[in-house]
Amino acid sequence: MQVYLDRLMIKYKDVTEKQFSDVLTKISSKQIFLPNTPIRSEHGTSVRDYHRVIHIGYGEGAVYIGWKHNSEKEKDSYDMKVDFNPSKFENNELQKDSYEKVFETVFHTLNAVLKSNKRVVYGMDIAFDIERHMSDIVSYSKTGKQQDRHKGTVYYGNRNKDGYLKIYDKKKELYNHFKRMIEEENLTRIEYSWRDSDGVVVDEIRKSPPFSIDESYTFSILI
Repeated sequence: MQVYLDRLMIKYKDVTEKQFSDVLTKISSKQIFLPNTPIRSEHGTSVRDYHRVIHIGYGEGAVYIGWKHNSEKEKDSYDMKVDFNPSKFENNELQKDSYEKVFETVFHTLNAVLKSNKRVVYGMDIAFDIERHMSDIVSYSKTGKQQDRHKGTVYYGNRNKDGYLKIYDKKKELYNHFKRMIEEENLTRIEYSWRDSDGVVVDEIRKSPPFSIDESYTFSILI
């Protein structure tokens, strides 16, 4: 079994507009180190958007940085959201720079500019890849979440909510979306989402995980 970080959601607290501008300037200046990764900025206009946004990567970006949500009242500083999606790198035809290089470049810049700002992790998605057919894996919710099925995929809970679980045929998904063939005869992916609106300080995450999937679900593999 292989375990991956599939998504990381961080908030930097009390970020000023000058600090955000410094982040944008420094990340843009490092484009030379990420020749295959587009970096673009924009202003959000909807009340649901962030006022200033940086996309790093194709489409919505492998990294999304949003500063000052448009629903907030005017003040001197605001939370800055950073959403990192390693799964965006699965399309090798588009995202040719490695996620390690993008991660290092982006977070080195963020931590240098915002070294005095409090950082909290408020969301993580963890993926487990198992070389077995989906039919061999039996799952059960310990918290009473109902199991749903749609087009062969198993779901528990609501997407982007704490405790959300998704089980699907990863080999089939890679071929259908990216025309990628893998050597494994079978590959099933289990994705688990943890969310905490208050967030957990980054240093505390390093000391001990803020969640345990075993507290919410039981899995058995048929022999």
